[in-house]
Amino acid sequence: MKNLLLFLILYVPCVAFAELIQNNGPFYEYEDLYFNLNQEILIFSNDQESVQVNSLWDPISINYSVTRNAQKTLSKGIDHWEGTTLLLIDSCSGFLTHYFHFLEHLMGVWQFGGAERAYDVKRIIFCSQKDTKQKFFWKGVNQINEKLIRSLFPNAQVFTLAELKNWNPVNIYCDRVLISSRPTAYKIPACAMINKMLGASWQDITPSNIEKLRQTIFDSLHVTSLPKTQMPRITYIMRHPPRTLSAQLENTLIQEIKNKTGIKVRKVNFAALSFEKQLDVVANTDILIGVHGNGLSHIVFLPPSATVFEIFPPTGFTWDYALLAKIRGLNYYGQVATGWITSAEDPHHSPLTCHGNLNTPARVLDVDTIVNVIQESIRSNPEL
Repeated sequence: MKNLLLFLILYVPCVAFAELIQNNGPFYEYEDLYFNLNQEILIFSNDQESVQVNSLWDPISINYSVTRNAQKTLSKGIDHWEGTTLLLIDSCSGFLTHYFHFLEHLMGVWQFGGAERAYDVKRIIFCSQKDTKQKFFWKGVNQINEKLIRSLFPNAQVFTLAELKNWNPVNIYCDRVLISSRPTAYKIPACAMINKMLGASWQDITPSNIEKLRQTIFDSLHVTSLPKTQMPRITYIMRHPPRTLSAQLENTLIQEIKNKTGIKVRKVNFAALSFEKQLDVVANTDILIGVHGNGLSHIVFLPPSATVFEIFPPTGFTWDYALLAKIRGLNYYGQVATGWITSAEDPHHSPLTCHGNLNTPARVLDVDTIVNVIQESIRSNPEL
């Protein structure tokens, strides 16, 4: 028990801690935070005489408490980290490096404190529960994660928890900490219900704040968003099997759009492009079409008036990109086994649940509905 006094985190009441978690889902902010790197222990207290110990991987539940004067211990062996520190906590490194799942962390942190403290963020720590003793490639495919971080938090150093295991001293004091925790999210019914980290907070993430995030990244990476043209600019996301349209369906879709609207669809393999070039395409796309997959994470960077078509294999469904479209306020159409869902669908009151195998081909496509929506967008354009 004495060893636990080496680590102190947070001089705030327990009630305030719970309220912040409940209101903002898995995103929260504290000042005067201490933690111990080796033991992966968080401790907070109501006062200097009452110390409560938490695990980094279970920041909501109080494991046990110690009643002692911890201030004497804290005066020794402490490294002071000034400014704001981001703790991104996840169940495995795969979620931290996956474009969509990393965006979940990033959008929440940006909304709940990160935007106003962007230049004050001095350190970002990737905390992966299943492989804390290993380093992992946090920069992501095409260095997407790194470029997003450098754009939004230009003064930050980035570490993994594994890299900090040999830090000396092991006790860290932080002026301020923003925490994003997937393990916390799945303790919240609204998140567990739809199997999404943003399940409890997506309605609190404002389109204007994400537009600020979008523009900050565009400015940093020199992405140019051109004025909207008279005819919608349509992009189709190419994918490799098995989660893709058949060549015949793909050709039918593109040919029908051209025949009935006169618009040539741009086919893009995002995996073959740098992140900057991907954003150049997305910034100048009015209608984005794709089979369910990571390329649809680019919904975050579409123009504010864009439309999205997501095509699901008949064997599965998830709310990933529908939630992103809702946060952005975009027009969304998702083809599922039973028909179409739209932006009006409420995830928490829908018969659709996350289920099934998504790694199968989409063998059926309602081309007529896609063409009709495109034709309606053309008719409603006041410039025509």
